[in-house]
Amino acid sequence: RLISREAKHLADQGIEWAIAVTVAGILAIALIGIIFSVVGSIVLFYGFTFSRRGDDLQRRYGLLTRRSSSLPRRRIQVLEIEEKALRRLFGWATLRADTSGRGREDSDDNKGRDVLLPIVLVRDVDELLPGIFPDLSLADTDWRRVSSRAVLRETVETAIVCLIIVVALLIWSGSWWAFLPLIPVPLAYWLFGFSYRQLGYVLNDAYLRTRRGWLGRSTHIVPINKIQAVEVHQSPLDRWWGMATLTVDTAGQAFTGGGPQINNLPLAEAQELAKALVRRAAVTEFKW
Repeated sequence: RLISREAKHLADQGIEWAIAVTVAGILAIALIGIIFSVVGSIVLFYGFTFSRRGDDLQRRYGLLTRRSSSLPRRRIQVLEIEEKALRRLFGWATLRADTSGRGREDSDDNKGRDVLLPIVLVRDVDELLPGIFPDLSLADTDWRRVSSRAVLRETVETAIVCLIIVVALLIWSGSWWAFLPLIPVPLAYWLFGFSYRQLGYVLNDAYLRTRRGWLGRSTHIVPINKIQAVEVHQSPLDRWWGMATLTVDTAGQAFTGGGPQINNLPLAEAQELAKALVRRAAVTEFKW
C-alpha cells in the first residue's frame, strides 16, 4: 500500500518530477556504492608491498587482516590491466592475474588474491610488464582494430530499441515526450565511434594482447603457451552483419573477466586469427 501510494503521488506530480526523483535516487545509490568501494579497498590493501624474489612475485597487504602471498610468474595464465572509469580519469590502473590450478570460491574476490598491484600509474605499466613476462616485447604497438561496421551495427541496434520504446510510450500516453528516447541515438553513434577506436588486438610469436572498453578499459595479455582452446562463434546478429567473436581459454580465468574476447571481427579474420593462435600454441612448449 505504501509503495502504491508513493507511486500515485509521483504520478500526480507529473512525469518530469518522477524522472528527476528517479535520476536523483540512482545517483545517490551510485555515490554510496563508490564510497563503500573506496573504503573497502583502503582497508583491504593498506600497506601494500610488491616485490620479486627469483621467479616469485610476492605481495603483503591488509589493515585488519594482514595477508602475504607468493605467486610464481610461470603460473600466470592471463594478466589484465584494468582501468575503471573513475581511476582512468586520474591515469590509474589495477593489475590482475589468473593462475593455473586456482578456482574462484565466490562471486567476488574479497581477499584480493588476484591483484598484483591495486593502484599503478598507467604510464608506469610498460616498465613493470617485463618483470612479470620477461620475454614480452612491447615494440609492437600496432593495434589491429575490429570491423569498422561495428559502429553502424551498434547504432542501428540502439536505434531499433529506442524506436520500440517510443512506440510503447506513444500507445501508453500519446504525449510528445514519448519521442524523448530518440534523443540519445546521435550521442550513441559518437560514443560507439569512440569505443571502436579503443578496441583491438596485437599478436606476436609469444603473446596475444587484446583491448576493449571506452569509459573503463581492460587490456588482457595471454602467453601463447598457456592457450588451451580457441573458439569462434556467431550470434544471429553476428551472422546478419557478417561478424564473429573470438574467445581464448586458458587453465585459469576466475578473476580476469573470462579471459580475452574480441567482438565484431570480420568472420574471415576471426577464423584466420584462430588458426594462427592454434598453430603457434601447437608448436610452443606448454609450461604449467
